[in-house]
Formats: sequence, structure tokens, C-alpha cells
Amino acid sequence: MVRKRTVSLAAALAALVIPLELPAQSSAPRATDPVTPEVITLTLGEAQSIALKDNPRLRAARTSVRLPEADLAQARRFSNPVLLFGASPGLNAGTGVSLSLAKRFEVAGQRGLRGDAARTRIEAAQWEVSDVERVLRMQVAQAFYAVRVGQETVEVLDSVVAVTGRLLEAAELKLQQGFAPALDRNLARIQLMLAQVERESASRELLGRKAELNALIGRPPKDEVAVSGPLIHGPVPREMSLEQLGRYAARMRPDAQVVAQRSRAASLNANLARRLAFPDLFLGFGFDRDADGLQTVRLNAGVSLPLFDRNQQGQDLARAEQALVAAEGEARSLAISQEVRSAFARLEAARIGLEAYQDHILALADSSQRFASTAYARGELDVTTALLAQRQYTDAQVTYLDAALEFDWAALELEGAVGAPLDKIIVATPEEDGA
Repeated sequence: MVRKRTVSLAAALAALVIPLELPAQSSAPRATDPVTPEVITLTLGEAQSIALKDNPRLRAARTSVRLPEADLAQARRFSNPVLLFGASPGLNAGTGVSLSLAKRFEVAGQRGLRGDAARTRIEAAQWEVSDVERVLRMQVAQAFYAVRVGQETVEVLDSVVAVTGRLLEAAELKLQQGFAPALDRNLARIQLMLAQVERESASRELLGRKAELNALIGRPPKDEVAVSGPLIHGPVPREMSLEQLGRYAARMRPDAQVVAQRSRAASLNANLARRLAFPDLFLGFGFDRDADGLQTVRLNAGVSLPLFDRNQQGQDLARAEQALVAAEGEARSLAISQEVRSAFARLEAARIGLEAYQDHILALADSSQRFASTAYARGELDVTTALLAQRQYTDAQVTYLDAALEFDWAALELEGAVGAPLDKIIVATPEEDGA
């Protein structure tokens, strides 16, 4: 329904005046015409796929996973052994020598805890990448629909300029024939100039929207890009439960999983900090040869004595980390709930505005301009009223496009706040709630 209403604007406004024959212009390119750069036309899925591959911020997030991976590799390594040499001069000419090799062993599970903590940090980093992807998908989709609506707005205003130009020609013809005053021509000329300014402003705004989309998908801002697809994002179910959406977001959003993994890592780190206060075991062997040439081989064993340093600082830091992560978790939970509620309210408001245009405003504006066009063609209506009807229809059409973009952004904001497409959430949530 949306596309039909938008496409019909040129035909509707064209009926406002009697079409005039315009001289035909050749479409063949001239030697002096500049070379038109190639325009890449993208669907929403294509734009999001390119962004997930080329967006600089996402590439940086994926690279950051290497940091905890390096921690895991280090946690898997054993500590180095210690090799000791010794020499002792004897009473005679000979000199005794000794050689020993020792290795420290952590007997309280510290090595396993380091590995578990590192793996948990890897999972947290991977969830962070997923969260960047979540936000990026939403931003790309919002930029996509901004370009899509911008393209439609420019097309509408192109039609307005063309129809207003024909109305000016008709007014000038009537002036020459003595059927209309010069005021009608001046009013039509002003209306044409206003339409041209509005069209130019919309074109420049569209360039900015395209630059933003290019930046998100990792392309130079000046590259030519166009989009294709529906004006209205969907499917967006009419009946949605705010409570269901909130519960789904709290469980499934990637940033909620990041906090959960960080909490688990903090718990592991606290356990590790306590275990580091345990004594370590040292095992080894030695070889001795005294000044008289007597050789002996011995086994060595020992333990560390945590008399002074029992990793107090490490335990304090671990407790502080647990408290910090807990506070971050509460803040994140509140933020997710607030984002869902805010986006839900915005979507409901945007739906009301969009449906008002679809169900009432556009139809009334269309009826008014049709009546005005018929009356003007019969000479029963002055140009002022005809221009007013045209202006109202144009304003209604352009404002409808703004309402469509507001609905698109609100729906995408709610999808981003929840973490999944809305129609899939509505299907999946009851099954999960009953599990």
C-alpha cells in the first residue's frame, strides 16, 4: 500500500493542470557530458553483510579476542625449571662441584583455574563481538531506511517540480489569452521556486545519508550508493508483550551474556587469588662431586612458606573486581529494561502516526487535490486554491515518508534493544517460557 501511494503522486499532481506539449530532448550523451560514476544498489541484507565483513569497528572488536586467547595459551604452559651450579674449594688442590635441577608445582589447582578464567574471558570477548554486530546491524538498517526514504522523497519532489512547472506554463498561457491575471503567474512561479529549493535540500540531505551508510559498511563516503527495498520495515507484529520482550532481552542480548561471563571470570579469579596463598611444591634432583672426587646423586623436595606474602593484594583486587562486575551487571540489566521500554513506547507512537496517514490523511489530501484539479480545468477555481491543494497533498506525502522513517527507526530500535527480529521473538518466547 505504501509504494502505490508514493508512486501515484506524479499522476495525481499531473492531473492538476492540462498537460502541455514540451519539446523533445535527446537523451544521447554528448561528448562534453561528465562520466557518471557507477552506482551500487544494495538491499538491506546485502548492506548488512558488507558491514559485518568490512566495518572497521567490528574488525577491531574481532581482533580484541586475540588478547584473552594469548592469556589462555600462557595459562597452558608450565613454569620453567631452575638449574643451579655450585663450586666449593677443598682443603687440598681439588674443588667440589654441584649441579641441581628443580621444578615448581602448583598443587591447589591454580593452573586449571587460570585456564578456566582465560576461556571465560574468551567467551566474554566473543559475546562483545556479537554485541557490536547487534548494534551494527541496527545502525546499518536505520541508515538503509534513511536512504530509502530519502530516495523516495527526492522522487516525490521531482514530480512536484515537474507538475508545478506545467502549472506555471498554463498560468502564463492563460495570462497571454487574457483569462487570468498576472498574479496567478507570479504565484505559480513562487511555488515552483519553493519546490525547487525543497527538492535541492532533500537531495543534499540524501547525500549525507548515503555517506553515513557508506561509513557503516566500510566504503568511502563519496562512493555512489543506492538502496532498494520496501519503505516500511517488517514484519512487525501488532500484538507484542512488553514483559515478554524484556525477559527475552535480559536472557539473550549479547551484552547481558558479556556481563554473565565477566562475573564468572571474576569468581574464578577470586578463587585463584585464594589458591595462590597455598604452598607450592618443589621437586628436583642434584649431582655433587666433592674435592676428593666422591660423587653423589640426590633427590630434592621442598615447599614454599607463605609466611609474609599470602597474595593479600591479589585477593583484595579479586574482591574489588567481583563487586565492580556485580555493579556493572545491575546497571546493564536496568539499561536493557529501559531500552526495551523506551523503544516499545516509541514504536507504538510511531505506528499511530503512520496509520493516521495511511488510513485518513493521504486519502483526504488526495480527494482535495482531485476536486481542485477538476475545478481548475473547468475554470471554476483560481490558481491560489489549486496551488494550496497541491501544496497540501505534497506536504502530506512528504510528511508520510517522514512518518514511515520514524516507524522504521522505532521498529529497528526495538529489535536492537531486544536483540532479535520482533516476529521471531514472538514465536520463540512462549516455548522458552514453558520450558
